[in-house]
Amino acid sequence: MWRSMIARRMDVHDARSAESACTMSIATCMTILAAALALNSPCVVGGGYGGGGSALAATTLQGQEIDPTVPRYRPGMHRPKSRIEGATRGVESSELLVLPLVPDHVGLTIAGQPVLYWYLSKLTTSPIIFVLVDTRSVEVVHDVTLSPQPQPGVQLVRLTDLGIVLEPNVQYRWYITVVTDGQSPSRDIVSGGMIERIRPESILSPLPAPDSTIAAVRFYAENGLWYDALASISDLISSAPKDRLLRRQRAALLQQVGLQEPAEWDLRQAATE
Repeated sequence: MWRSMIARRMDVHDARSAESACTMSIATCMTILAAALALNSPCVVGGGYGGGGSALAATTLQGQEIDPTVPRYRPGMHRPKSRIEGATRGVESSELLVLPLVPDHVGLTIAGQPVLYWYLSKLTTSPIIFVLVDTRSVEVVHDVTLSPQPQPGVQLVRLTDLGIVLEPNVQYRWYITVVTDGQSPSRDIVSGGMIERIRPESILSPLPAPDSTIAAVRFYAENGLWYDALASISDLISSAPKDRLLRRQRAALLQQVGLQEPAEWDLRQAATE
């Protein structure tokens, strides 16, 4: 009966893709379905995070001037909003926030096996599940329980590690679900976004060299390739974790798509390095 109730509130595509998007209990699937109901705008599942919305013209973050040379994300055609943001209910000090590091629309990549980034505000012992759904076939491509995260902050899922290759011109939904209470799936924290791989020849400008550089980050961002821009700047940070400029530049990139808390986390890391 719950399937028919959801189907009446969603289009067939969203209902089927969300329903397929796990091999967990029906109740946990219901949580993901409920999250998909609000995809008209970035939504919060389970709590009160006030993020969302683009801020492409913003020039400051936490009162700090942003370098005008930072990467500027310029998405192409208008795409439907699709970001899901998850948070626990409760007092602010105990809130667990889970955010996909994606724009509030379908993000693009030219990589066959991109890296998907997400943010965890604090450590948790709860199981964390990753699910990837092919919206064309409305079937689960992969679902897996992730290894415990050693520290809070920016996290990642490497599709290479999972043996997943995205097909060109196909939109995928991906979810990160924190199972906070096995007896009460409605308390699960569900977050996620969308991704589409496009062919490199659709980019008019010559592609940069394969190694990550600030120039490559700017190129990807200005050509609307969100996932490639974020991966490139993140690779640079991994190679030089004490480089404050790189942290500030990633923070500025995140802030441009309304991801304020992860941006502030990056700035705090820059201040303590």
